[in-house]
Amino acid sequence: MNATKLVKAILELRTQFGPLHTRSKLTLLGRLARVRLDDPESIQQLHECLLFQSAYPDSPEMLPRIDAVFRRIEQSATRLDDSGIAGSTSTLLLSFDAMAWLVARWPRDVAIDWDDGSAGDGLDDTLPLLMSPVERDGFLTDQLTTQRWLRLAARHGQSELSALLALLEKANISPEVRDRLLDAAELHIRWRLRRRSASRTWTRFPPRPLHFHREPLQRGTGVAELLAAPAPIARRLTAAATTKLLDIVRAVLYVRNRETDPITYADRRAVALYQLERSIDVALFGLRPDRRLALESFVGFVLAKNRVPIGYGGAWVWFDRAEIGVNVFDSFRGGESAFAFAQVMRVYRWRFGLRRFLVDPFQFGADNDEGIQSGAFWFYYRLGFRPIDRKLRALAQRETARMAADLAHRTPPRILKRLAAAKLSLDADGSAGKSDDTPNLHHLGQAMTRRFARRGRPGEAGLESLFSQLENVSRWPVADRRALAEIVRAKRGPDELRYMKLMRSRPRLRAALATLARP
Repeated sequence: MNATKLVKAILELRTQFGPLHTRSKLTLLGRLARVRLDDPESIQQLHECLLFQSAYPDSPEMLPRIDAVFRRIEQSATRLDDSGIAGSTSTLLLSFDAMAWLVARWPRDVAIDWDDGSAGDGLDDTLPLLMSPVERDGFLTDQLTTQRWLRLAARHGQSELSALLALLEKANISPEVRDRLLDAAELHIRWRLRRRSASRTWTRFPPRPLHFHREPLQRGTGVAELLAAPAPIARRLTAAATTKLLDIVRAVLYVRNRETDPITYADRRAVALYQLERSIDVALFGLRPDRRLALESFVGFVLAKNRVPIGYGGAWVWFDRAEIGVNVFDSFRGGESAFAFAQVMRVYRWRFGLRRFLVDPFQFGADNDEGIQSGAFWFYYRLGFRPIDRKLRALAQRETARMAADLAHRTPPRILKRLAAAKLSLDADGSAGKSDDTPNLHHLGQAMTRRFARRGRPGEAGLESLFSQLENVSRWPVADRRALAEIVRAKRGPDELRYMKLMRSRPRLRAALATLARP
């Protein structure tokens, strides 16, 4: 059997489990470790299949055989650029902080992508803003390309990318302006994945006991029962372990050309790792004080199964509700994604004292073609989420009946787009579809804008300015007024978790904000 047929055979067994299937997989893996792998498309298909099998292994004997095939794939990686496979090269468009982390971590493996022909064009307008006035005449000449100027500006042993990042860091501009300048330049970089810890092939979560799947995968899950079970205590992480975990999750996202603020701007003091049943890990990441939101608390997560990263997402916590979303990487769809995401909600529910989860329409299709194509609405629906809009709940029920009557029925994109017109909700007790009764953030923002227009805009409109607008706040009991000051300090302090707890503990504040937010 040639390589192409072997790959096809193991792909057909991808989600099949049991003693016979295990023996077949082990036999195929043994053959794949010895055959020549030539076809790039087949190699990538095999790589994704083996990532899935690494997350859902049948037996301990399978993992070393998978690794042996991964090593064969690595030998062909030079033909697999932008795949994220070990040994290949990825072209990325990242933020300043993400690029700075890459340069600090792997300085010899990261460089500006001059080959695409646009890197110089994007920097032509940006560089003069970063250099001293006496340098500009030297740059504004036909004798120097952007690449050559950066080479001239680089210190001995420093790369052009490092020189550019140093100029951006030293410039007398805010981090937000710096980010906008870099966005406007559309600077692509190339990352050569020479290190195993910097690839989709080998990146793994910290060691832990593994779960071997000897029976069919767990497709359904009792979300209400799972949410009712307290989450285990987070694993204690040393400073070194925290650094290593941050390195892992940043590599996981950046190699896929993805970013999320809690990972890029993570507060090391707000990193937590939960190790749950069936070898599921949920790593949580809070934002540094300088990157936090004004009112909500944005907490990101990366999800792993048997140490293999399988997805990421985040939640915006506000009082006792969280707007949450997940992105399961393509390689792992068809596995136990629903159960794994339910475990994520369980961790959030118990760590942050939540009673309600919401999903924003973008997560399942609003201005999001990928959400429509993947049918993401049904992923959340099967977990128990329901539209908060009554008419959309009825539409979803009709579609559910059609699918039950006709197993071949697929919801048309036009229906999925209609279903993506309102949020979904799920309460921790299993009820769903209720409207959200927490103070509306959009209405709060508009109320503050109207008041600023009448009374003048303060220099820094933070929590203090919001609390000063609450009805009769000067006549509140002393304990409640002191609590407001404590909340302000907690929002800026070392642990945003304290801010969340204080907000939940003040019903008077919740009621006053709801009154202020009335449209």
